[in-house]
Order: sequence, then structure tokens, then C-alpha cells
Amino acid sequence: MNTCHNVINKYYQFVDVTDGGFDFLLKELRYGETLSNLVAKYILIESGKLETFAPQNIELSALLDFRATYNIGQGVSENLLQTLKTESASRAFPEMDFFVAPIVQDFLAQSEQNICILEDIDSSPGDPGLTASGMPPMFTFAEVDVYFYIDRKRSTIDTISKVFSMVSPMWSTRAFLTSLPKELTLSEANQKMEMKDIEAIAQRTQKIIVGVYDGESYLVWHRDLATN
Repeated sequence: MNTCHNVINKYYQFVDVTDGGFDFLLKELRYGETLSNLVAKYILIESGKLETFAPQNIELSALLDFRATYNIGQGVSENLLQTLKTESASRAFPEMDFFVAPIVQDFLAQSEQNICILEDIDSSPGDPGLTASGMPPMFTFAEVDVYFYIDRKRSTIDTISKVFSMVSPMWSTRAFLTSLPKELTLSEANQKMEMKDIEAIAQRTQKIIVGVYDGESYLVWHRDLATN
């Protein structure tokens, strides 16, 4: 098992930040691409649950400023911080892609229609690097937006972690765990989506993953299907 994965399982825990994170998440969605904006439009974000992944025994107050740089480090004891640095190859914090990968994997396993979509805020359709060997499959919208995706066929922990690390800097991550309408299929080619397709995907979103703490962790939103 990856050293970072060992550190995460040993020293980190889920922390419920539902009471303090909705404003931040909505702002992040409104700063995003078309899919982000449509999710904010169609889904009642405030009815869901928010959690992050942080070192054990950290004060909740240290986690509520989601834009702070090294915010998590300020709430970690010196002994734990030193242990994390030592066991994660001198990195202050391990790769959080291994935190979200099991969440994505479990979701994809539930249905063949389920999919994880990541916005690429730094790219535009036609950029030569998008079709380079080893890049994950993608689709575009309106000659402006670029979205990469992970489906059930590519749902190993290593593959999911790799895609998250490739698509965008961790602090700017916006990923959506959603499902495709039965009439919509994604080809291996870089196909173009229509507005009705993006809207349907947005309305079906069940989880949202965004980067927080200047790339130290992720914030995960879970939809309350009973009320939303």
C-alpha cells in the first residue's frame, strides 16, 4: 500500500463541517464552469452534508476557514505534525487524492450510469495537450469548457487518484459524482455536449468534491436524496 495511504488511514479522520461550509461551496460553484453553475442553480446545496478529511484531534474552528493556507497545520500538535512529515516522505501533508479515491470508487460501483466529472478550469477545447497519450477521456461544451471523466471501467484507486492529480491543481478541484441519463452515452472520442446534456448531468449530481486549505485537503458534499 502507498505510504501516503498508510498515513491517511492512521492519522486522519472525517470531520463534519456542515454548519460552516455552505457559503464557501456555493461561491466555489459560482466561480466554476457551466456545470458548476448549473449545479448551484438546480440543487439545494444547503440541504446536504459537508465533511472534510483532517488530522485527528484538530479543533473544528481551525477547519472552518476553507481558503486559509496551511490552516490544517495550525491545528495539529507538533508531535503529530512531525510524524506526518516523517512518514509521508517529508511532505507536510500526504496526497489527499487517496482520501477521495475510495469515495469515487464506491459511487461508480453502484451503477453503470454513474460517473465522476472533473472541470478543467485551465484548459480550452483544442489545446494540444488534452489529447496527449495517457490523458483521461474528456468532453467539451460550447467551445469553452473542458471536462474529464472517470467511469466504472476506470475505477481502480490508483487510476482515480492519478486522474485527480492530473486534471487541475488540488486547490482548484471541482469534481461531480453524478449519473448519465440512459439516452446519453460518452464515447472515447472528445465529444461535444449540448446544454440539455449538461443540465441533466447537473441535476443528477449526488456528491461534490472541491479543494480546500490551499490544496491540503478536500471538501465533500453529500446530497440528501430524501429532501433534494
